[in-house]
Amino acid sequence: MNKFFKKLTAIALAGVMCLSLCACSTDLDTMLLMKKVYDAVETTKSAEGEFECSAKGSYGIVPVKAKMEGDISYLAEKPTVWLDAEIDLGLLGDMDVDVYAEVGENTVDIYAGVEKLGDGMNWFYEKADLPEGQSFNVSGIISLIDKGSVLVAKGEEKQINGVDAVKITLTMPGDMFAVALGNQDCIVGDVVINAWVNKADGHILRLETELSEIAKLLVSTVLEDDADNIKITSLPLEVEFDSFDTLKEIKIPQEALKAAKTETK
Repeated sequence: MNKFFKKLTAIALAGVMCLSLCACSTDLDTMLLMKKVYDAVETTKSAEGEFECSAKGSYGIVPVKAKMEGDISYLAEKPTVWLDAEIDLGLLGDMDVDVYAEVGENTVDIYAGVEKLGDGMNWFYEKADLPEGQSFNVSGIISLIDKGSVLVAKGEEKQINGVDAVKITLTMPGDMFAVALGNQDCIVGDVVINAWVNKADGHILRLETELSEIAKLLVSTVLEDDADNIKITSLPLEVEFDSFDTLKEIKIPQEALKAAKTETK
């Protein structure tokens, strides 16, 4: 499970920051808007919000349906993401999950806590190597974006939490993700990200995307021995940010750090 969250967290982070690219339209309004988005992404020190992700698929002949929702926090100084989530497993009940991903120069430290019976969490730890030559800071994410990505300014406008927002859409080729995760043999369809951005300052207020193609890649990469049994047909994700540059620290729980020490002995 922690491997899945590792990949999902990294891709979610990449999706947030990669929208700073491709300000190549000859339309002046689009160019000015994307300049604001680029500046906002590059200078944002932290972001907080909520996310919701649903999954439909099957394990062998058994249908699988789950929903995960909760809070997301991001700290840019030493790139760190924290997901505080609840997973609704239908008849199997609910499960609380905490995931911390802390990005170093060449590795990512992943701490995943799963609710156990009674009080407390069962913690799992993994240190993962970043793809060679890549980093998950802003410049590293930009280097992952293939020139085949296509940005379209939709021009649709609405208010999000009282803020005037405009919709932009980024289409990224699936093979970009396959290369990033070192699994070029897996055929992945294009990924479309719809973003609603603040017209005034360029901050990304809401992200909407469908991750079933990415889930297929993750299953093939992480769960090689069981990949043929797992089918994910739908995996929509929505992230909404409502606070920027106010978070000072993401503190990893001592229980998680102890689990890391135990697993690395």
